[in-house]
Amino acid sequence: MRNDLSMYAVLIAFIAVGMACVVPAMAEDDGGEIVPYRAVFPICGASGDQMIPDISGDRIVWHDKRNGEWDIYMYDLSTGIESVICDAPGSQTGPRIDGDRIVWQDERNGHADIYMYDISTGTETPICAYRYDQTGPRIDGDRIIWTDMRNGNPDIYMMDLNYGYQVPICTAPGFQAGAEIDGDCIVWDDSRNGDFDIYMYDISTGIETPIVAGSGDQTSPDISGDYIVFEDGRYLYLYDLSTGVKSAICTERGHRYAPMIDGDQIVWYDSRDRDYDIYMYDISSGVETAICTVPAEKQVPKIDDGKVVWMDKRSGNWDIYLYLP
Repeated sequence: MRNDLSMYAVLIAFIAVGMACVVPAMAEDDGGEIVPYRAVFPICGASGDQMIPDISGDRIVWHDKRNGEWDIYMYDLSTGIESVICDAPGSQTGPRIDGDRIVWQDERNGHADIYMYDISTGTETPICAYRYDQTGPRIDGDRIIWTDMRNGNPDIYMMDLNYGYQVPICTAPGFQAGAEIDGDCIVWDDSRNGDFDIYMYDISTGIETPIVAGSGDQTSPDISGDYIVFEDGRYLYLYDLSTGVKSAICTERGHRYAPMIDGDQIVWYDSRDRDYDIYMYDISSGVETAICTVPAEKQVPKIDDGKVVWMDKRSGNWDIYLYLP
């Protein structure tokens, strides 16, 4: 969690550029206790579109088209400083961040490759530049995973930075894509059986397991600890690895998309009220919270330690917004 000085720096930075957008939620509960405020802030509203954010600690990354091509940018909440991470020729898109490391897919060589930037050293490194497309990178600690087309169909590959070589995680028939990683476990969408199902691979044991293989499509998994969240039709479901129990998280009208989980908290975007809005569900309390429902399209939220970022079209272009609990 950020200290008070960091919070103060963020608020001053927003006010200084005239972009403060505080949405208070001060109220008394039935016992007369004041409920802590919640706030929504614009992080970047530059010209062009800013899309697909991710967050780790005090750092937010996204891809940005203010200069005509997609580049990777970062904003540091503790300092209020925005910086360019990569503006190489071609498009750099889909960044993910974990600690000091940022990964993205990069088209400087005419096809999609995987690159990494280490904030602590200022060093950029190509992770995979095979002649076919590598897309959708994810990073957790020393491990980077991605979707790889070298075999003709999308497969899942991994590099452990401790060893520096690539290994296939799943090359089954059909499509394997949309992988996410947490610790030793990798989950992904898998069409080997016709419909899309959810599979998991445990790096420590080398065992692959079908998690959900019901009728219809189960897609967009994410994992944190023993919890896997995914889309099943219009609804969101949670699978608990410790109990083997699948349970519904949200079955309201409309559709839910792109669930992400961190600890006990799940975020997604939701069409129940015309515009796409951002919602959060707390597994431990069973409480759902509307994070942002202003009249505009909002998509692809990410969450880290209660802080939520998303792309937001209230200005007419896609901008990056932040929710502080």
